[in-house]
Amino acid sequence: MWALDLTCPPAKTASSNRVVLHKPTTACRLLHQKISGACYAESVPPGRNREKRTIFYLLVTQGKITSFMVRNKRRPKPLKTDPDVLRIERELWDSGCRRIAGTDEAGRGSLAGPVVAAAVILEEGIKIPGVSDSKKLRPAARAAAFDRIYNRAVAVGVGVCSPAEIDMMNILWAALEAMRRAVANLSTSPDIVLVDGDRCFPHSPWPQRAVVGGDARSHTIAAASVIAKVTRDRLMHQLHEKHPAYGWRTNVGYPTSAHYDALATEGPTPHHRQSFRLTRR
Repeated sequence: MWALDLTCPPAKTASSNRVVLHKPTTACRLLHQKISGACYAESVPPGRNREKRTIFYLLVTQGKITSFMVRNKRRPKPLKTDPDVLRIERELWDSGCRRIAGTDEAGRGSLAGPVVAAAVILEEGIKIPGVSDSKKLRPAARAAAFDRIYNRAVAVGVGVCSPAEIDMMNILWAALEAMRRAVANLSTSPDIVLVDGDRCFPHSPWPQRAVVGGDARSHTIAAASVIAKVTRDRLMHQLHEKHPAYGWRTNVGYPTSAHYDALATEGPTPHHRQSFRLTRR
Protein backbone atom coordinates (compact mmCIF):
# COMPACT_ATOMS: atom_id res chain seq x y z
CA MET A 1 0.00 0.00 0.00
CA TRP A 2 1.19 3.50 -0.77
CA ALA A 3 2.07 5.36 2.43
CA LEU A 4 3.84 8.54 3.47
CA ASP A 5 4.95 9.81 6.87
CA LEU A 6 3.23 13.16 7.40
CA THR A 7 5.48 14.04 10.35
CA CYS A 8 8.45 14.85 8.13
CA PRO A 9 8.89 16.48 4.73
CA PRO A 10 8.82 14.15 1.72
CA ALA A 11 12.17 12.93 0.45
CA LYS A 12 13.78 14.87 -2.38
CA THR A 13 15.89 13.53 -5.20
CA ALA A 14 19.62 14.09 -5.09
CA SER A 15 19.77 16.03 -8.35
CA SER A 16 17.10 18.60 -7.42
CA ASN A 17 14.46 19.49 -4.87
CA ARG A 18 11.87 17.51 -6.80
CA VAL A 19 9.44 15.37 -4.76
CA VAL A 20 8.19 12.23 -6.54
CA LEU A 21 4.84 10.88 -5.38
CA HIS A 22 2.64 9.06 -7.90
CA LYS A 23 0.42 9.48 -10.96
CA PRO A 24 -1.40 12.75 -11.81
CA THR A 25 -4.97 13.60 -10.85
CA THR A 26 -7.59 16.10 -11.88
CA ALA A 27 -7.52 17.53 -8.36
CA CYS A 28 -3.87 18.54 -8.60
CA ARG A 29 -4.55 20.48 -11.78
CA LEU A 30 -7.20 22.51 -9.97
CA LEU A 31 -4.70 23.35 -7.22
CA HIS A 32 -1.95 24.34 -9.63
CA GLN A 33 -3.00 27.99 -9.88
CA LYS A 34 -2.86 28.46 -6.10
CA ILE A 35 0.51 26.87 -5.38
CA SER A 36 3.95 28.43 -5.70
CA GLY A 37 7.37 27.88 -4.19
CA ALA A 38 10.62 26.01 -4.62
CA CYS A 39 9.61 22.45 -3.76
CA TYR A 40 7.38 20.68 -6.26
CA ALA A 41 6.04 17.18 -6.89
CA GLU A 42 6.75 15.55 -10.23
CA SER A 43 3.50 13.59 -10.04
CA VAL A 44 0.76 12.90 -7.50
CA PRO A 45 -1.54 10.05 -6.39
CA PRO A 46 -4.43 8.83 -8.58
CA GLY A 47 -7.61 10.86 -8.07
CA ARG A 48 -9.89 7.82 -7.67
CA ASN A 49 -8.14 6.78 -4.44
CA ARG A 50 -9.49 8.96 -1.62
CA GLU A 51 -6.72 8.03 0.84
CA LYS A 52 -3.92 9.02 -1.51
CA ARG A 53 -5.71 12.20 -2.53
CA THR A 54 -6.15 13.15 1.13
CA ILE A 55 -2.45 12.60 1.85
CA PHE A 56 -1.46 14.82 -1.04
CA TYR A 57 -3.92 17.51 0.09
CA LEU A 58 -2.42 17.45 3.59
CA LEU A 59 1.09 17.79 2.19
CA VAL A 60 0.02 20.83 0.21
CA THR A 61 -1.85 22.52 3.08
CA GLN A 62 1.05 21.93 5.48
CA GLY A 63 3.50 23.52 3.07
CA LYS A 64 5.54 20.35 2.52
CA ILE A 65 4.65 20.51 -1.16
CA THR A 66 4.44 24.08 -2.37
CA SER A 67 4.31 23.55 -6.12
CA PHE A 68 4.29 20.69 -8.57
CA MET A 69 4.01 19.77 -12.19
CA VAL A 70 1.74 17.19 -13.82
CA ARG A 71 3.08 14.43 -16.05
CA ASN A 72 0.63 13.89 -18.88
CA LYS A 73 -0.65 10.38 -19.54
CA ARG A 74 0.48 8.80 -22.77
CA ARG A 75 -2.02 9.60 -25.48
CA PRO A 76 -2.70 7.42 -28.51
CA LYS A 77 -0.89 8.52 -31.62
CA PRO A 78 -3.11 10.46 -34.00
CA LEU A 79 -4.12 8.76 -37.20
CA LYS A 80 -1.61 9.58 -39.91
CA THR A 81 -3.23 11.34 -42.83
CA ASP A 82 -1.92 11.13 -46.35
CA PRO A 83 -1.53 14.60 -47.91
CA ASP A 84 -2.25 12.99 -51.29
CA VAL A 85 -6.03 12.66 -50.94
CA LEU A 86 -6.30 11.07 -54.39
CA ARG A 87 -3.80 8.30 -53.66
CA ILE A 88 -6.46 5.64 -52.94
CA GLU A 89 -8.50 6.68 -55.96
CA ARG A 90 -5.38 6.69 -58.17
CA GLU A 91 -4.55 3.13 -57.14
CA LEU A 92 -8.07 2.05 -58.08
CA TRP A 93 -8.02 3.96 -61.38
CA ASP A 94 -4.73 2.25 -62.25
CA SER A 95 -6.33 -1.14 -61.48
CA GLY A 96 -9.14 -0.50 -63.95
CA CYS A 97 -11.88 0.96 -61.73
CA ARG A 98 -13.32 4.07 -63.37
CA ARG A 99 -16.44 4.93 -61.38
CA ILE A 100 -15.35 5.19 -57.74
CA ALA A 101 -18.04 6.12 -55.22
CA GLY A 102 -17.15 7.54 -51.83
CA THR A 103 -19.75 7.41 -49.07
CA ASP A 104 -20.03 8.92 -45.60
CA GLU A 105 -22.74 9.71 -43.06
CA ALA A 106 -23.73 12.58 -40.77
CA GLY A 107 -25.79 12.70 -37.58
CA ARG A 108 -24.60 9.52 -35.93
CA GLY A 109 -24.24 11.10 -32.47
CA SER A 110 -27.32 13.30 -32.62
CA LEU A 111 -30.23 12.97 -30.19
CA ALA A 112 -32.81 13.92 -32.80
CA GLY A 113 -33.32 13.74 -36.52
CA PRO A 114 -32.32 11.14 -39.07
CA VAL A 115 -28.90 9.84 -39.96
CA VAL A 116 -28.09 11.05 -43.48
CA ALA A 117 -25.53 9.52 -45.82
CA ALA A 118 -24.24 10.62 -49.21
CA ALA A 119 -22.42 8.91 -52.05
CA VAL A 120 -20.39 10.79 -54.66
CA ILE A 121 -18.68 9.75 -57.90
CA LEU A 122 -16.10 12.20 -59.27
CA GLU A 123 -14.41 12.31 -62.65
CA GLU A 124 -11.06 10.59 -62.88
CA GLY A 125 -8.23 12.83 -61.71
CA ILE A 126 -10.55 15.63 -60.54
CA LYS A 127 -9.84 17.41 -57.25
CA ILE A 128 -12.47 20.00 -56.34
CA PRO A 129 -11.07 23.11 -54.58
CA GLY A 130 -12.29 23.69 -51.02
CA VAL A 131 -13.46 20.11 -50.49
CA SER A 132 -12.14 18.54 -47.31
CA ASP A 133 -13.37 16.67 -44.25
CA SER A 134 -16.72 18.37 -43.49
CA LYS A 135 -15.92 18.56 -39.76
CA LYS A 136 -12.94 20.81 -40.52
CA LEU A 137 -14.87 23.28 -42.67
CA ARG A 138 -16.83 26.30 -41.49
CA PRO A 139 -20.54 26.38 -42.45
CA ALA A 140 -20.00 28.94 -45.23
CA ALA A 141 -17.10 26.92 -46.67
CA ARG A 142 -19.17 23.72 -46.47
CA ALA A 143 -22.06 25.37 -48.32
CA ALA A 144 -19.72 26.60 -51.07
CA ALA A 145 -18.11 23.16 -51.36
CA PHE A 146 -21.59 21.58 -51.47
CA ASP A 147 -22.48 23.61 -54.57
CA ARG A 148 -19.15 22.89 -56.28
CA ILE A 149 -19.53 19.14 -55.70
CA TYR A 150 -23.03 19.07 -57.19
CA ASN A 151 -21.82 21.07 -60.20
CA ARG A 152 -18.78 18.90 -60.95
CA ALA A 153 -19.64 15.40 -59.72
CA VAL A 154 -20.55 12.60 -62.11
CA ALA A 155 -23.27 11.46 -59.70
CA VAL A 156 -24.52 12.28 -56.18
CA GLY A 157 -26.85 10.12 -54.10
CA VAL A 158 -28.38 10.68 -50.67
CA GLY A 159 -29.75 8.07 -48.25
CA VAL A 160 -31.71 8.64 -45.04
CA CYS A 161 -32.67 6.48 -42.06
CA SER A 162 -35.38 7.91 -39.81
CA PRO A 163 -35.28 8.05 -36.00
CA ALA A 164 -37.76 5.15 -35.90
CA GLU A 165 -35.41 3.04 -38.04
CA ILE A 166 -32.48 4.03 -35.84
CA ASP A 167 -34.40 2.86 -32.76
CA MET A 168 -35.30 -0.38 -34.49
CA MET A 169 -31.88 -1.41 -35.87
CA ASN A 170 -29.45 0.72 -33.72
CA ILE A 171 -27.38 3.64 -34.96
CA LEU A 172 -24.49 1.60 -36.40
CA TRP A 173 -26.65 -0.48 -38.72
CA ALA A 174 -28.85 2.51 -39.52
CA ALA A 175 -25.78 4.49 -40.62
CA LEU A 176 -24.60 1.60 -42.81
CA GLU A 177 -28.09 1.23 -44.29
CA ALA A 178 -28.23 4.97 -45.04
CA MET A 179 -24.92 4.64 -46.91
CA ARG A 180 -26.26 1.66 -48.88
CA ARG A 181 -29.33 3.68 -49.83
CA ALA A 182 -27.15 6.62 -50.87
CA VAL A 183 -25.15 4.42 -53.26
CA ALA A 184 -28.36 2.87 -54.58
CA ASN A 185 -29.66 6.38 -55.36
CA LEU A 186 -26.69 7.21 -57.59
CA SER A 187 -27.65 7.75 -61.22
CA THR A 188 -24.56 5.79 -62.27
CA SER A 189 -23.63 2.40 -60.84
CA PRO A 190 -20.12 2.44 -59.30
CA ASP A 191 -17.33 -0.02 -60.01
CA ILE A 192 -16.30 0.13 -56.32
CA VAL A 193 -17.48 1.91 -53.16
CA LEU A 194 -15.13 3.51 -50.63
CA VAL A 195 -16.83 3.43 -47.21
CA ASP A 196 -15.69 5.73 -44.42
CA GLY A 197 -15.00 3.68 -41.30
CA ASP A 198 -13.81 0.21 -40.39
CA ARG A 199 -16.63 -1.84 -41.89
CA CYS A 200 -18.67 -2.08 -45.08
CA PHE A 201 -22.45 -2.19 -45.33
CA PRO A 202 -24.13 -5.57 -45.88
CA HIS A 203 -26.18 -6.79 -48.85
CA SER A 204 -24.13 -4.79 -51.35
CA PRO A 205 -24.12 -5.66 -55.06
CA TRP A 206 -21.02 -3.47 -55.48
CA PRO A 207 -17.43 -4.21 -54.39
CA GLN A 208 -16.52 -2.23 -51.28
CA ARG A 209 -13.46 -1.06 -49.40
CA ALA A 210 -13.56 0.31 -45.85
CA VAL A 211 -11.24 3.28 -45.26
CA VAL A 212 -10.58 4.27 -41.64
CA GLY A 213 -10.41 8.05 -41.41
CA GLY A 214 -11.57 8.13 -45.01
CA ASP A 215 -12.85 11.71 -44.98
CA ALA A 216 -9.25 12.85 -44.39
CA ARG A 217 -7.60 10.31 -46.72
CA SER A 218 -9.91 10.13 -49.71
CA HIS A 219 -11.14 13.11 -51.74
CA THR A 220 -14.21 11.18 -52.86
CA ILE A 221 -15.22 10.32 -49.28
CA ALA A 222 -14.56 13.92 -48.21
CA ALA A 223 -16.95 15.11 -50.92
CA ALA A 224 -19.58 12.67 -49.64
CA SER A 225 -19.07 13.91 -46.08
CA VAL A 226 -19.78 17.49 -47.19
CA ILE A 227 -22.98 16.49 -49.02
CA ALA A 228 -24.21 14.44 -46.06
CA LYS A 229 -23.43 17.14 -43.48
CA VAL A 230 -24.97 20.06 -45.38
CA THR A 231 -28.05 18.03 -46.36
CA ARG A 232 -28.71 16.95 -42.79
CA ASP A 233 -28.07 20.43 -41.33
CA ARG A 234 -30.60 21.94 -43.73
CA LEU A 235 -33.12 19.27 -42.83
CA MET A 236 -32.67 20.02 -39.10
CA HIS A 237 -33.10 23.75 -39.81
CA GLN A 238 -36.46 22.95 -41.38
CA LEU A 239 -37.47 20.87 -38.35
CA HIS A 240 -36.42 23.78 -36.11
CA GLU A 241 -39.26 25.87 -37.56
CA LYS A 242 -41.75 23.32 -36.19
CA HIS A 243 -39.94 22.72 -32.88
CA PRO A 244 -38.02 25.94 -32.04
CA ALA A 245 -37.61 25.13 -28.33
CA TYR A 246 -34.82 22.61 -28.92
CA GLY A 247 -32.41 24.94 -30.70
CA TRP A 248 -31.93 22.71 -33.73
CA ARG A 249 -30.93 25.68 -35.87
CA THR A 250 -27.64 25.80 -33.96
CA ASN A 251 -27.16 22.33 -32.44
CA VAL A 252 -28.79 20.42 -35.36
CA GLY A 253 -30.02 17.80 -32.90
CA TYR A 254 -26.74 17.11 -31.09
CA PRO A 255 -26.56 17.01 -27.26
CA THR A 256 -26.09 20.47 -25.75
CA SER A 257 -27.17 22.02 -22.45
CA ALA A 258 -29.98 23.94 -24.16
CA HIS A 259 -31.16 20.78 -25.90
CA TYR A 260 -31.25 18.82 -22.62
CA ASP A 261 -33.05 21.71 -20.89
CA ALA A 262 -35.73 21.71 -23.59
CA LEU A 263 -36.11 17.93 -23.31
CA ALA A 264 -36.61 18.29 -19.55
CA THR A 265 -39.33 20.93 -19.92
CA GLU A 266 -40.97 20.07 -23.25
CA GLY A 267 -40.32 16.34 -23.49
CA PRO A 268 -39.16 14.49 -26.62
CA THR A 269 -40.65 15.00 -30.07
CA PRO A 270 -41.38 12.29 -32.66
CA HIS A 271 -38.04 13.27 -34.21
CA HIS A 272 -36.05 12.26 -31.11
CA ARG A 273 -34.36 8.88 -30.94
CA GLN A 274 -36.01 6.97 -28.12
CA SER A 275 -33.15 4.45 -27.94
CA PHE A 276 -30.74 7.28 -27.03
CA ARG A 277 -30.28 8.73 -23.54
CA LEU A 278 -32.33 11.94 -23.62
CA THR A 279 -31.48 13.15 -20.10
CA ARG A 280 -28.30 14.38 -18.50
CA ARG A 281 -26.28 11.87 -16.50
